[in-house]
Amino acid sequence: MRPTVSQYGEALEELTASASTSEVDALTRQFFAFLKHRGEEKKMAAIVEHLEKSEAVKSNRLAVVVTTAHAPTTETKAALSLQATQLFPQKTIELHYEVNPTLIGGALFRTDEVLYDATLDNEVRALKNSLLKA
Repeated sequence: MRPTVSQYGEALEELTASASTSEVDALTRQFFAFLKHRGEEKKMAAIVEHLEKSEAVKSNRLAVVVTTAHAPTTETKAALSLQATQLFPQKTIELHYEVNPTLIGGALFRTDEVLYDATLDNEVRALKNSLLKA
């Protein structure tokens, strides 16, 4: 039975925990050579992603993808940042922006676990549903 991506990630994390920067580089190269030798080089990207997520959790960082209809201006980015901070309190927020021209307006805030829909499409849908129920 082969180890999972998270097991490989934890093993690499343990190997490099007390190593110097040059030792980490050498250990990482050896680790990925080991994976390639086992025919599991396709797991490398997933292992790196697992380690990045683990580090983000430890440092209380949260990556949030904000999708808007148009590229946000500096003022809009400040407002979106404030809203994200209110949505995800006690986290250090890292905003990444995407543009979806099919949106009417508003914004979508997405993390790996949460989707907060603050778009006009969602508001119109909610209004329609409430009118149909009445």
